[in-house]
Amino acid sequence: MMRLILALMLPAMAMAAPSVMVDVTGSAIQSGAEDAGSARRRALADAVYAAALAGGAEVSGHTAMSKSVITSDVAIVRPVGRVLGLKILSETQTGDEWRVTIRAKIGVAQADGCLARQTLLVTAYPAEIRVAPQAPAWTEQMAQSLVNDLLEQLSENPQVRLQRVSDRAMPVSGSAAEDAFDYAALTRGSNRLGEGEYAYAPTLRIGMEPTATGSAIRMEIRLDLVGHLGNRITANFARDVALPSNVVFGSLTPLVTKDRLHLTAKLTKGLKAQMEDLLTRASCAPVVARLALSGGVITVPVGRANGLTAGSIAFTADADASTQLLEVVDLSNRSARLRPLDPTLSPRSFAGRPVRFVQTDGNGS
Repeated sequence: MMRLILALMLPAMAMAAPSVMVDVTGSAIQSGAEDAGSARRRALADAVYAAALAGGAEVSGHTAMSKSVITSDVAIVRPVGRVLGLKILSETQTGDEWRVTIRAKIGVAQADGCLARQTLLVTAYPAEIRVAPQAPAWTEQMAQSLVNDLLEQLSENPQVRLQRVSDRAMPVSGSAAEDAFDYAALTRGSNRLGEGEYAYAPTLRIGMEPTATGSAIRMEIRLDLVGHLGNRITANFARDVALPSNVVFGSLTPLVTKDRLHLTAKLTKGLKAQMEDLLTRASCAPVVARLALSGGVITVPVGRANGLTAGSIAFTADADASTQLLEVVDLSNRSARLRPLDPTLSPRSFAGRPVRFVQTDGNGS
């Protein structure tokens, strides 16, 4: 009932401002001495979910009937609010009951609203470079240099772990099973994006535009980070730079080196900052994964290497079902084992469902 009251009282506040601060308390019952750590995390997750509902909730219903008789009636409840940050105010245990009170920031993520940065495991694929025939010959070399500089910037970012640099295009369809019939995959290894990884594959186009006084070089760059579930983070960059007045549109008049360097500097002004912004947004995005079930155990193909900790909480992220929460019970470098916080839910009901993780500031112990 506390969650429903919060959801009814605060959605107007959440809509009126980019974010709102709420204090909520979650609770959980400890089943035994060995359950203390898990009970504390369940209470914390209960508070996190209540905070998310404070930003409002989407509620939909599905009713099935047979011969005018209702056979099932299901309500789907999904939080509208996003937990942008939280601080644990208190943790208390009274008998078997744990109570955790948090202060949470709810709303739309802002530039300074990054709760916890994930580690980006990135596979770099070849850039797509297109240079118009009318463009100066030196722009093709400039384009390749830019691609190399961007890759170096990517690899040096502290939130990025560059897994590999491929000289083959990223597969856009099919399944890993098809690699058994692919000559390149058989002789050189699979080129597919690994689970929990991002693909980086920039697109660069250079063309010419006529102007009132001559012509200008137009450069367009699209920077994409694409997750293994198809989640995409993009940055677009475009610049128009006029050629010197003594170079007419279509002319082969060569430019001296200092002119080329000057034009290159003008064309690329702000590109490095754009790339940095892309990586910041990507690292601030929640870790997403798809749940798998094996032998009754729920797992995800992400782990410490992606920035998860024992205190991470998973929210189911499918649109056609109520939000459920899962806790991390075992964590390795590239995988994690999860458990529903609601013990009445069957692990089978989670198979194949997408989840996103929220990092709490507890250590999960």
